[in-house]
Amino acid sequence: MFKIGIVDSGINPTIEFLETQNLRLDVINFSSGDGTEDKCGHGTAVFNAIAPGEVHCAIAKVFDDALTCSTQRIVRALEWMNDQQVGLLNLSFGLTRYDADLAEIIDTISASGTIIFASAPAQGVPVYPSAFEQVVSATGDARCDRHEWSFLNSSRVMFGAYPGDPKRGIVGSSIGCATMTGNALRLMQQQGIKNREDLIQQLSQRATYFGREYRRSI
Repeated sequence: MFKIGIVDSGINPTIEFLETQNLRLDVINFSSGDGTEDKCGHGTAVFNAIAPGEVHCAIAKVFDDALTCSTQRIVRALEWMNDQQVGLLNLSFGLTRYDADLAEIIDTISASGTIIFASAPAQGVPVYPSAFEQVVSATGDARCDRHEWSFLNSSRVMFGAYPGDPKRGIVGSSIGCATMTGNALRLMQQQGIKNREDLIQQLSQRATYFGREYRRSI
């Protein structure tokens, strides 16, 4: 069974959901709080956006009741994730400062063959880990439906995807990244893709939109 990883704020899956999916979950807590439940809803929204289906899913909780934590906590979670040998890793968060320890573990995970997706803002300053060369950067793109994506191919971000529904909760680049991870997962399973270069090539060729989204003023 294909294995994916998510580093976020935990998860609150319903029993009904788990019973209808051939899905294995391994969840561990690195946050300052107790338990693996998702107190702020972000990790659950990310999980639902990926819609992983029949996979083995490793989830590391680093955020508790707010989307803030130390870089060291994220590094520890990524070290655990590296031990899990996941094929695809979603990191729907961004840190404004470069960190050498974070760079080292990202390099280690990528060198092992894991394909890493991380969220990036469509505009503004670069964030980490999406700014690392080994990471596939993704953001929200309002042009895209759930199973569409854009090949932005800019110096800041590579892909854009459905950013979520404002009427239903959390939206933005983190959900766009998670949606893109889900699109990549399904393409990998359908086409038997196993490495980053082939995946990027296939995703870029199959994109619905090319180039950045321009907002019109009326």
